[in-house]
Amino acid sequence: MKKIVAFLLAGCLALSLTACGQEPAGQTDPAEETVYPACFDGMEDLIAAARAEGALTVYGSCEESYLTAACQHFQELFGITVTYQRTAAGADVWFGGSAENCRAAAEAGQLMAYSAANAVHLTDSAYRDDDGYWYGIRRSVLGFIVDGSMLRRMEIDAPADWADLLELPYQELIWTSNYAADGAGRLLLRAAMQQPEAFGGRDYLVSLDENMALYTASDAEMVRCLGTGECVIGIGFLHDGMARITDDNCTGLRLIAPASGAPQKVDAAAIFQDAAHPSAAKLWTEYALSPECVDLAAQNGCYQYPVIDNAASVSLPAVIGLGSAPLLLPEDDGSEVDTWVDELMAALTEAGADTGADRFLTD
Repeated sequence: MKKIVAFLLAGCLALSLTACGQEPAGQTDPAEETVYPACFDGMEDLIAAARAEGALTVYGSCEESYLTAACQHFQELFGITVTYQRTAAGADVWFGGSAENCRAAAEAGQLMAYSAANAVHLTDSAYRDDDGYWYGIRRSVLGFIVDGSMLRRMEIDAPADWADLLELPYQELIWTSNYAADGAGRLLLRAAMQQPEAFGGRDYLVSLDENMALYTASDAEMVRCLGTGECVIGIGFLHDGMARITDDNCTGLRLIAPASGAPQKVDAAAIFQDAAHPSAAKLWTEYALSPECVDLAAQNGCYQYPVIDNAASVSLPAVIGLGSAPLLLPEDDGSEVDTWVDELMAALTEAGADTGADRFLTD
C-alpha cells in the first residue's frame, strides 16, 4: 500500500483552500489494496462497486486534523480518490455535522437513507436515525473544566452540579461561550430550556449570570484561558478540557460531569441524496462507523467520546462523575434556539445584568 507523502498532502491542502475550496487527499493505486480489515467483512460487493466509481467527495464539518487523516486513510484502504471540502455543494457525504442539522437535512429531502451494517456497533439507538438518514460518529459532553490549583488556593471546593454554580463563592469565577455562538453556551441554553427539571429553565441562567465573569466569542477562546489563572471554572465540552490537559500539559485542571445531567451533542455521518458516487458514499458510512476511522480521532487530538462499542480504548484524563451522571440529548432540531437567545438576553437586561459587548464577546 502506497503512503501519501505528508508534505504533498499539505501542499494540496493549502493550494485547494485558496483556489477552489477543496483539498485532494492524493493518489493511491487500487490494485495494491486487496486485503481489508475485519470490520469490512461481507462488504466485498460494496467495495468493488465503490472502487469502480473511483472517487468520493467529503463535506467535512469536523476538525481539520481528523478530517485529513480520515480521508487519507480511506483512500489508502480502498484506492478511492478522496476530495474533501468545507461546503456541501457537490459533496457525496457529510462527515461531522450535528445530528440536529442532519435531521433537518433529511426532513428537507437532502439526504439518502442507507442501512449500514456497522451500525450494529452503535451503543445507543439515540445515536442513529430510525430510517437510516444519518449515523452518529462521536459525542461531545458538556461539563465543568475547573482549575483545581486555583480553587485550592482560594480554599473553594469544586462544583459538583449545576445548582452549585449559583453559590456565592463562585462569583466572577465562571466562564462559558456566548449563547449566540455555536458552542457550549448554546448547548447549555438548549438544555436549560428543554430539561427544566435538571436546570430550572431560563430563570436558572438569569441566576447563573450573577456568578458569570465572561461569555467568550468561542469555546476555543475560553479553553485557552484555562490553566493560566484567567478562567477558574469553565462550562465547556469535556473533550476540550482533555485536549488542554493532554496536549498543553495543564495538569492542574479537573473535569467534572454535573451530577444531575450532562448535556451532550452528537456529530454524525450522512449521504447526500444527489451523491455522484453512491457506492463510495455507502462504503464511507461503513468506514465512519468502524474503528478504522473512529480511532483516528484521538490520534489527531480530537477527544470526543466514541459511540461505537468496538473503538480502541484510549487513556484519557479522568472525568469526575461521568459514570453516574445522566447524559442529556437535545430534544429537537434547535430551530427555536435563536428565539431563546433573544428572550434570555431580554431577561438579563430586565434583571439589570451587564449585557454589553465587553462581557458577551463576539468575533
